[in-house]
Amino acid sequence: MNKSIKLSLKDAIFMNLNIMIGAGIIINSVLLTKNVGLLSSLSYLLLGVCLLPLIKSIATLIEFYPTGGFYAYAKPICPLLAFISCWSYFFGKLASATLILFVSATFIKQLFPHGLAFIQTTNLAFLILSLFIYLNLFNLKTGSKLQQLFFVAKSLPILFVVGAGIILLPTDRKSTRLNSSHANIS
Repeated sequence: MNKSIKLSLKDAIFMNLNIMIGAGIIINSVLLTKNVGLLSSLSYLLLGVCLLPLIKSIATLIEFYPTGGFYAYAKPICPLLAFISCWSYFFGKLASATLILFVSATFIKQLFPHGLAFIQTTNLAFLILSLFIYLNLFNLKTGSKLQQLFFVAKSLPILFVVGAGIILLPTDRKSTRLNSSHANIS
């Protein structure tokens, strides 16, 4: 009765896009924009290019060691290195998931300040985690549908901001000069 459950490529892509949108874009965009300005969007492209060798390396390692993960990859070099790499990955993933949960709970409290004023942010994060655990008990297909729903929910505000920026962008030089001279008067 050992039934193998696997993610499809589409589900894996949605899962990773949700992680990148949640952790990368939503959490980091404000800090990046404050420090780097308009070039902050290019940092995501640059980081993506820099990660290509890592992605290629892990893909090659998966071909050699289809099971076992980071421990199997490092064990031929040194068992201690394999042990350290596994635990480093575990604690790094745990820390990033905790950060995402806490930031998500903070955002939800800001969206619904009156309804959630009596719940502490940490307790709300535990409630969100409990909801994910509960939904995960059903099966993998429920989780994949949830990932698609979250992707759409996260993408809509981003698309709205990009669309509003394009629509509100001045189209002629005269309006640009008027806006900049108005800013100097203020």
